[in-house]
Amino acid sequence: MPTKIMFWNAEHIGRNAQEMADRAIRRVERELRALTILAQFYAGQALPKPLTREALRQAEYQERRYPNLNFNREARAEARLRRELADAERDAEKYRNKASLAEDLTVSAPYVFFCEVEATHPDSQYSLLGRGEPGGGTLCYAHYQNGASRLFTNCPIDDGWCGLVNPIPNADRVPKSVPIRGSNGLMQFCFWHAPSGNNGRVVAAMYDGLIASGRDFVLFGDLNAEPNDVMAHGVPEDSVIKPICPTRISGRCLDYALTNRHDWFSVCRPLYNGMQGRNIKIRTGSDHMVMILMLK
Repeated sequence: MPTKIMFWNAEHIGRNAQEMADRAIRRVERELRALTILAQFYAGQALPKPLTREALRQAEYQERRYPNLNFNREARAEARLRRELADAERDAEKYRNKASLAEDLTVSAPYVFFCEVEATHPDSQYSLLGRGEPGGGTLCYAHYQNGASRLFTNCPIDDGWCGLVNPIPNADRVPKSVPIRGSNGLMQFCFWHAPSGNNGRVVAAMYDGLIASGRDFVLFGDLNAEPNDVMAHGVPEDSVIKPICPTRISGRCLDYALTNRHDWFSVCRPLYNGMQGRNIKIRTGSDHMVMILMLK
């Protein structure tokens, strides 16, 4: 039976993101209430009772901001705050979707990998930079096996079995690796968030180093280069396992796999087929689509 492997560039997922968005909503709501209180005061209307100390403090703050309150100034201030509230509510919904999706993904496949997990995330493992331990960088990797958080077994560069010097020129991010067994045998699974703007050269260099190791491998993740760019630097077309649609809101295909055993894999596709552009961000909370790779 094929083994499902999932990867997601979750873009700064952490335990505090949703809390921060909810705090932003509460702040704007307080400011809107304070603005209403202040407008009622200037209009000679009765103020709502009882007023909390926080409401009075916010009203005093608004009065300092708008010392000569009139209708136009008030209307502009209210319009601005309502825009801020709409933005904050959108952010909160985005983070709720992201947190819910992340939780579901960890148990939806035998192997699940995240990158751009914040160091404060309870399941963060290694920094994207070199062999850094958890907390050693702002953004980290995370790995789940059968629903449980796991450690990666090695780094192909730092541990010396990849035929490359460390670091690769102009590449401060390295892959982490775990062995995964399919019906054809053991595959060294190298999970990577490649450096931005590498135009395929760095990815091709990593591929060449893995080829030199002599192992059966797959390099899967956010490669930050389009398949055509990678092939332009010497990676054979039959080594590229790519989806037929964009994987990022920009319309680019950046999330896919390279392997020396193409026949071992049957599928590389987004979790939500056909979803493009801003719909990816709305549904997942990330600029990148969740990707599925099937190992025979």
